[in-house]
Amino acid sequence: SFLEGERAIYLNEDARRALLVGAAEKITNRYNELAGELVSV
Repeated sequence: SFLEGERAIYLNEDARRALLVGAAEKITNRYNELAGELVSV
């Protein structure tokens, strides 16, 4: 995971969670966009 290691200690639990949620939302949104394009073709 990119949040492990020495740099992760600079993030508190709330910041770490917010970063993970934000990344998951962006990945999911992009997946949905690509799937929508595939289905509409």
